[in-house]
Amino acid sequence: MRKADEIVIVGGGVIGLSTAFFLARGGRQVTVLDNSPTRDKASWAGAGILPPGNPALASTPCDWLRAKSAELFPTFSQELLQLTGFDNGFRICGGVEFPGQPDWQWEDSLRDEGIAFELVSESQIPSRFPGIDRGLGPGYFLPAMAQVRNPWHLHALKNGCEKLGVHLRDNCTAFDFQIQGGRITALNSSEGALSADRFLVAGGAWSGKILKTLGFESSVEPIRGQIVLIQADVPLRQIVLAGKNYLVPRGDGLILIGSTEEDVGFLRGTTAEGKSSLLEFARRISPSIAEGKVVDHWSGFRPKSPTRNPLIGRVGDFENLYVATGHFRSGLQMSLGTALLVSQLMTGANTEIPLDSFSLNELPVSEVPLLFQS
Repeated sequence: MRKADEIVIVGGGVIGLSTAFFLARGGRQVTVLDNSPTRDKASWAGAGILPPGNPALASTPCDWLRAKSAELFPTFSQELLQLTGFDNGFRICGGVEFPGQPDWQWEDSLRDEGIAFELVSESQIPSRFPGIDRGLGPGYFLPAMAQVRNPWHLHALKNGCEKLGVHLRDNCTAFDFQIQGGRITALNSSEGALSADRFLVAGGAWSGKILKTLGFESSVEPIRGQIVLIQADVPLRQIVLAGKNYLVPRGDGLILIGSTEEDVGFLRGTTAEGKSSLLEFARRISPSIAEGKVVDHWSGFRPKSPTRNPLIGRVGDFENLYVATGHFRSGLQMSLGTALLVSQLMTGANTEIPLDSFSLNELPVSEVPLLFQS
């Protein structure tokens, strides 16, 4: 018979599932509830780009999250494969980033963190990187840049959680909390009240809805991003990044082209303008890519905090309520570092880095009536 839940997690995206996996692997009884459509999640809709990093030399907390995740992803991907039999598509493919002109400050940051890179002149780009017909100025080649295939990763992660005994409640909506004496006693949901010892809000772009019931009016807002998937006979092997746009070759003739940033609330769908802008970006790099067959075109919602940095830690004065959300465009690439910190925090261990920089409690809070408070 299943024991009473120790932990309830709101949100079945990459942050919620990764944290559930870490907690369950440590012997905790965990329930994850989720009611956001799979394709709407940034976890599913994103490109799966994993920049390299060295957590021992990271200069900021956000850099640490990225770097720690990059360090963990190879072994974690192998663990998922062995546990579930599902490949998440992890591979080191390298990436070329085009900043427009040489960025000496960024070079210094890469050197300080011990990240290998090479500055390649614009004239050398086509010969060095087949598939990039023309450069966008000089490019920085990062050989350790990697990728996963988001839908594959989520499928493997969800299956892995089930293998570890996590109770997954799909199509279950979180409403608000029952509160008594400074503690959360239950989560009110479409399946009734769910009791637990500790609770985590990790609902991505939907986190703001439940956090508003606690008075956090401006915690997380959705930003829509569109991506186009192309089938093209182009020998592109490396990820290409330029500002907010990117190309991600999947290795089987499929290439992702992303991504827009649109402040439209939870308005689902794609637009002709979004598709056109992404194809135009691809055309600047390789006309052959832009002329490929469009296989799919979708959008997802990124969770943007007021600071554009993640929100990780305790919520308000509640001793058993935590948050892990607001990763914006970096949810997958920061997911394992986030899951590690949150699992440490929720089980009473010392976190590997301080969480002050990610505090939700620095945001303005409004007075709202709290039901079931005594």
